[in-house]
Amino acid sequence: MSAEPRPEERPFDPEQWTRDVDWLHALALFDEGRAFEAHEHFEARWRATDAPGPRSVLRALVQLCALEVALAEGRERGARSLAAKVALALEAEARGGASFAGLPLADVAAAARRRDAGGPPVRLVPAPETNTETGPGTDAAARARAGGRTQRAPTLHAMPAPRYHVDPDITRAATLPGAFYSDTEAFERAKERVFAPSWQYALDERELAEPGAQRPLVLLPGLLDEPLAFVRDERGELACLSNTCTHRANLVVTEPCHARALVCRYHGRRFGLDGAFQSMPKFEGVQSFPTRADNLARVPHARLGPLTFASLAPERDFERWIAPVRERVGWLPLHEFHAAPERSRDYEFAAHWALYCDNYLEGFHIPSLHGGLNSVIEFESYTTELFELGTLQIARSKPGEPAFELPTSAREHGERIGAYYYWLWPNLMLNFYPWGLSLNHVQPLGPSRTRVAFRTWVWKPEQLDRGAGSGLHTVELEDECAVAAVQRGVRSRYYTAGRFSPEQETGVHHFHRLLAERLG
Repeated sequence: MSAEPRPEERPFDPEQWTRDVDWLHALALFDEGRAFEAHEHFEARWRATDAPGPRSVLRALVQLCALEVALAEGRERGARSLAAKVALALEAEARGGASFAGLPLADVAAAARRRDAGGPPVRLVPAPETNTETGPGTDAAARARAGGRTQRAPTLHAMPAPRYHVDPDITRAATLPGAFYSDTEAFERAKERVFAPSWQYALDERELAEPGAQRPLVLLPGLLDEPLAFVRDERGELACLSNTCTHRANLVVTEPCHARALVCRYHGRRFGLDGAFQSMPKFEGVQSFPTRADNLARVPHARLGPLTFASLAPERDFERWIAPVRERVGWLPLHEFHAAPERSRDYEFAAHWALYCDNYLEGFHIPSLHGGLNSVIEFESYTTELFELGTLQIARSKPGEPAFELPTSAREHGERIGAYYYWLWPNLMLNFYPWGLSLNHVQPLGPSRTRVAFRTWVWKPEQLDRGAGSGLHTVELEDECAVAAVQRGVRSRYYTAGRFSPEQETGVHHFHRLLAERLG
């Protein structure tokens, strides 16, 4: 590869960034993983720029490049310090939702913080602006080539999109607007702002019972599409690793198997069961090799009983997220629950993923939509509770219908509880019934396409097909029919937004506020 020409030191004008070939080239270098070369370009502009705001942002970008170099060289302490400096500087400039030369500063700052915690590499992806000479949506790579550059310029995305706000007072609040459910830009932003920092259900850890067991998994297929591998090491400890080889990005684990090491079949790179680099054929003489970057990245994971969860860069500690479940139904012996694949299936339907959550988060529709369920529960005593990142709905059984045998330590001891319905931000439902657990994992596939993965664990088979936990397939089809109809309705020219029932829709209001806070 030819050497990069030394960049010219000249002031940077953020208003003219779409015509600034050197700026676009620097962004392309960074996104290609060439942080050292990008550093030279950002530093040249920083030295020549006097305006306080642009100078502060450019200095943070210089430090961001240094952060990536430090991580590549295994200098963790220096990387940690740089990540904090980058985030603080960009957050200060991002107040009020400001962007800089098309860069969403708050997003870059958040990505820098996640980088320090082992998150994915930062990407500098600017928003498009109208170029009066070449028209809106002009390709940045074409502009770069016109200035003599041949390297790939960054992809342009429309950002930011319309801002969303939901009043915290439910008696005054309106729902998210109907346009939200077809907003492709908000859907794309949700990938990094909602889903990448969230905890997602992965698997039952008992699927990897023996040391050496390996299983590939794609986290949120169709949305995040992040290839992971769960591995049980010789000590019996479970690890979650990136499944992308650090040589040429081939998938390392391609099918469930047992082995003493992880070996990439492409070129033979070998890793320990903890993800640490071990060996690589034909790499004699390579300088500064191996480094920490040659290990498979370790991905945060945690468990509720045998249920295992993963997060690419968690915004909340797992125990803080799962605490409401442990506190309320922690007495359930989840390790005695047995997976029932014959009662598990996937559903796909034409609607936005958030509409499915909207529907789940209120029992308002039960009498009119779910006649079977309504016949076995006492709707008048149906309750909803809110907590930081979730809700709990409790259905009480009518006389003669199945109910939990609650221990004296349970808050509802003495009541006839037919179901505990937990929704956990942003897309997980845990439905506890006297017979066991039904898990709904909502997987967005597009602005108007959703998959829901139903997974079932049975505790007391004699209670199956009775009470609130019976007829789940029918209930699901009833819900999907309603949600698909709403998807069509929110597109109407005559619909803008609705209002909330303070008695019945506190859960929906809570969900909309969480979405608006992250996407607004």
